[in-house]
Amino acid sequence: MKPGVALFLLLGACARGENEPLPTSLPAGTYDVSGPTCLSTGEPPAYPSPSYKLALLDLDAVTAHTITLDAAATVETISDADCTLAITRSLYRNFGGEFVLSADRRHAFTPAGCTLAVTVDEYSYPIGPDYSSGLADSTDKSPEIAFVVARPDPASYEVASADRPDYDAAWGPFGCAASDRIVYSYKAK
Repeated sequence: MKPGVALFLLLGACARGENEPLPTSLPAGTYDVSGPTCLSTGEPPAYPSPSYKLALLDLDAVTAHTITLDAAATVETISDADCTLAITRSLYRNFGGEFVLSADRRHAFTPAGCTLAVTVDEYSYPIGPDYSSGLADSTDKSPEIAFVVARPDPASYEVASADRPDYDAAWGPFGCAASDRIVYSYKAK
């Protein structure tokens, strides 16, 4: 081992404390996704409008929600009985305990023209390419919100928005506490 690498590892161990685990990254693979929930309650946000619910991809009547990760990209797939949405995005960072996606995205609905839905205040809104500006394709490679990766058990990962003041306050308008974090669970398939 090179001396610089050994020093880096030693400094990292000292900064964490000798009994703390190394930061976790998400390994390549496919995961079942559940959530989002507010960290403060363990419950879904109390969304004030459909745009907030769509932003967190918390869609109705979902029969499958998966994310497939490789070294450079993710494909998140959300399905109900009649429609599947696949969102392809670049991976901005997946190391040192942080998981960050780029703002670029491509959306594909199968079959073409199908819609999914979100319900807020007992009214259902169609989600599809002709209805939802929140599903616009983008080539923006800038980073989105950073998530911290934890491994509560050998088969799953908890992915929570980073504990930063500028992030924490953002979740209040989504229907979480005024200072909170958003959490997803990823279970390896």
